Amino acid sequence: MPAGLEASVGEISVGSISIPVDVIFVGAALLIVLAVLWLGVKLFFLPLRLVWRLGRDLATQIGVIPLMLVLVWTAAFEPAPFLYLWRWSLRFGQALLSETPRRFANLVNQVHESCIRANYNCAEAANVAGYQLWTTAIGNPIREFEIPPGIASAVLAFAIGMTVAVAARQDLAGNGVLRSGSRTVLALGASFLLALYLSIVAIIAIPIFGERVEDTSSYRSRLAAQLKEAIAAADTKYSIDELDAAKKALPNIDDVDIALRGFAKSAWLVQLGAWEESRGRLASALALQKEAAEFAKHLEGHFQASNEGRVGGIATSRHATMLTNSFQLWLATYRERLEGCFAVLRQDLQSLRQVHSDLLVIKLEPNTVRNALNEVDGAFRNQSRRATCYDDIRPYTKEYILDRSGPVETLGHFGTAAAWLLRTESQELALIVGLLGFGFFGALAASFIKEFAGTPGNELPAVGFILPALVRGVGAAILVFLLAKGGTAILTRGDASPNAYAIFVACFVAAVFSEDVWSWARTRQKRQFDGDNGSDSSKPAAQPTENSANETDRATTDSRPAT
Repeated sequence: MPAGLEASVGEISVGSISIPVDVIFVGAALLIVLAVLWLGVKLFFLPLRLVWRLGRDLATQIGVIPLMLVLVWTAAFEPAPFLYLWRWSLRFGQALLSETPRRFANLVNQVHESCIRANYNCAEAANVAGYQLWTTAIGNPIREFEIPPGIASAVLAFAIGMTVAVAARQDLAGNGVLRSGSRTVLALGASFLLALYLSIVAIIAIPIFGERVEDTSSYRSRLAAQLKEAIAAADTKYSIDELDAAKKALPNIDDVDIALRGFAKSAWLVQLGAWEESRGRLASALALQKEAAEFAKHLEGHFQASNEGRVGGIATSRHATMLTNSFQLWLATYRERLEGCFAVLRQDLQSLRQVHSDLLVIKLEPNTVRNALNEVDGAFRNQSRRATCYDDIRPYTKEYILDRSGPVETLGHFGTAAAWLLRTESQELALIVGLLGFGFFGALAASFIKEFAGTPGNELPAVGFILPALVRGVGAAILVFLLAKGGTAILTRGDASPNAYAIFVACFVAAVFSEDVWSWARTRQKRQFDGDNGSDSSKPAAQPTENSANETDRATTDSRPAT
């Protein structure tokens, strides 16, 4: 052994300093735990740190305000991941600021009580308390964290917004990134994509809005019948008399050694009190049929309020099926908790009989006082670690009341893209959006072809024609919409809805030929107006006739004075 280093039982001496082996092991374990925690924190927050660095670099490229606008656009397009992160951050903050101090105060008291009692292991109690504190403050929130929903759509929207922002920023800065033709391609591409997006969204929404469910009586009757069948299938009678009879058959604690009877009886009464509390919760939850009938009525009302006047017969039928399956799951959970509570209470009674048997063989003698107390305490400690009934055996009904899933949830990415229009459930709004899309698309296509034909070679025209094309497209959309809705109101009786696709075709044709039609009308009107104004000046003067000349001479003769 090297000089200055001596080993003894339970200690390590370095020079004149003696360090217990337990302290060294505890210190090494603590260092390992801290290293693992440090590595875990680094790995957990690595994506956040990378996102922060990326955002800082992008802010230097395009500026803080454009970056904020792109983030707002991304959140408006796909809010799901932002809402998920916000709610998780709130839960994490609540765990750190609210639950942790409360848990810490309780755990300090528990550790203190455990450490001052000779028959308890202070280190074990501190270890358990620290683990519980860590689980409450950090462990549970981290385990609940998952990949945010809708993150793919949000990343795509952010990438598109950043591409446009970076290109516009560099072009405005005069870096020569975009030439004149590239600007035209970019502006035309964005305009055509906007028009095409509005057109496709309207095409998706129109047939769905045509399936409005005005009367839900048939769906509700089917739902009520299915819920009734589920209740009948779960008709199981539960009785608590068996448990009461088993409790009465418990042995008497007075059989225990008189020296241990006081301590054992107090612990025995605590266990019986916990059993009685669970038994009371079980007794109040035995009315399964009544609870199920009330929940079924609540589900029927929720179905009526969620589907009456909504669009989509398929979505309504699917909602009825979803509520039926959810109700069956609620019943199965309810029955499982009831049967589990019965099993736990039976097991507790059997454990109490075993505790009584263990207490009968314990004798308190002067030399074995501590061992006897430890045996009594260990017997009841094993009993207290057993499972207990749920705090509320009835499952929370709120978790089983499912909302209606409309077209937004069933159309995938198309539903996400058209969510802002599908949620309105307004057929007139979908018609207007489609007319704007088809009108702008037709006017833009016609204007681009005309402007491109007037440029030399393959040179692209300037982007100045896009705004007039937008105005013509909007004008054609408004005109066709008013003619379609107003014409049907005049020529028909009642609310006769015209075919939306025929209106889209009419709007597209009107937008394509709108410039030619207006030019022809303007030329025709100008010619007619010029002809009307020049008719008096260009007409030749009337020549005097023979009769008019004779009448003039006669009038002149009559007017001469007599001589």
